[in-house]
Amino acid sequence: MENKNSISSWSKEKLEDQYLRLYDDYLTLKKHACKQEDRIKKMATKILRLANDKKDSDPGTVWKEDYQEQIEVLERKNATLTRKLALVQNQLNVQKQRIGSAPLSARKASSATIQTTSRNSLVGEKSMNNSNVIQTLRFQNSAL
Repeated sequence: MENKNSISSWSKEKLEDQYLRLYDDYLTLKKHACKQEDRIKKMATKILRLANDKKDSDPGTVWKEDYQEQIEVLERKNATLTRKLALVQNQLNVQKQRIGSAPLSARKASSATIQTTSRNSLVGEKSMNNSNVIQTLRFQNSAL
């Protein structure tokens, strides 16, 4: 990406394209963050259920070890999802800042561009952006 001083020399079309690209990334990251939050809530519920079942069960049962293993696995998954959520939220905040720092004229012009730009070019850009975001998320997931 070019430095901020040269943004004033960008053409209107380039600014509009950059704004739309960043906005699509922002929406994709926001959806992903919501999904991760839902997964964390479900995992926390499972852990609470297992912990309650453990308290209610007989201390001498065979199930105690199985529940303990399940709790440990779920806690590890919960920790992993929490880290992923924090990462996605950081990315989302960066996208928000980028969109917020876009020139006002580019934001106003983007609505006109959406109406005048052909549907095929928007679909092509969106699929490229989504695939880039998905690749980034896969890379980050494999790193964790």
